[in-house]
Amino acid sequence: APPPVAAAPAAPGLAVARATQGSLLTADDFFRCLGMSFQKEKVLYTIFTFVLTAAAWASLSWLGREAGGRLWYVVGQALSLVFALVALLGLTGILARSAHRELDGGAPLGPREALFHLRSNWLSLLASPALFLFGLTVVVILSVGGLYLLGVVPYAGPVLFGLTTLLLFAVLLGGLVLGFLGLLVIPAAVAVEEKNAIETVRSVWRRVRARPVPLLFTEVLAFLFISVVAFALWTVIAIPFGVTGLLGSQIERTSSVQSPLRNPASDMVGEAVGNVIGSDAPAREEPSGFESICYSIGRGLFTLSLIAILASVLTVPYIFITVLQVPAYRALL
Repeated sequence: APPPVAAAPAAPGLAVARATQGSLLTADDFFRCLGMSFQKEKVLYTIFTFVLTAAAWASLSWLGREAGGRLWYVVGQALSLVFALVALLGLTGILARSAHRELDGGAPLGPREALFHLRSNWLSLLASPALFLFGLTVVVILSVGGLYLLGVVPYAGPVLFGLTTLLLFAVLLGGLVLGFLGLLVIPAAVAVEEKNAIETVRSVWRRVRARPVPLLFTEVLAFLFISVVAFALWTVIAIPFGVTGLLGSQIERTSSVQSPLRNPASDMVGEAVGNVIGSDAPAREEPSGFESICYSIGRGLFTLSLIAILASVLTVPYIFITVLQVPAYRALL
């Protein structure tokens, strides 16, 4: 008797399987990482980090405004950016380590285990991206500088420079691609191998350089895949948020004092733009008394609402992209 023929996969599953051909991962890997992105531990870690980063940005921005002058405001924004980078690198390390453990059949990282991983590998998580970018920048500068020197060669210089223009473009494009891929997988490399910063950079450079095309194709598929999910989340959220904006506009039009400051949203955006560009526009009327209290409460609630909306849209995509790097990097080993 002829052997039984396996049932053909469903059309959507077959389409996804065909789309992932040529990448480092299969369709099952993509959906498994998507499932990990909805686990409560990872969601709580991510939301906590987002809220902490937003609170630090608000606090440092307020201190910069209170100190007076555009310089202090810019300093506050720079410190906010540094804090955000450190916090997000720590979060990425925790998510990657948890995914690595789950792929081996373990349970997600608890709070104590997450803190232990950060204490053990904080230097690698922070220094590895910096070292990788520094080394790649040096290589690109030396390559571009060498090609530029060809242009100063007497007589033949312009000809040689013209002939090497395509090579210059390839060097710059290759540097951008390798930098993008390396920075994406560095937290996964720390989670999988737990090496020091120098060894991590060497390992990432060796593995990414060996198979850049499959890894790049995997990352492109990952961003396309999660873009569909993020679009669906944003569509669900945008409708009530749009209605809220219409109500806010109506409240502003019916306010007793016709001023944009009655709307916390226009106030916050206007202050941020004015502090950056140094606007010399005349001061607008400030609320006072009970109206000032109500306005302060409204501004705080508006800020919390924005944080909640952005967190709800960004949490799952951020977790998915981070988690996916672990099986992708393991496929490079």
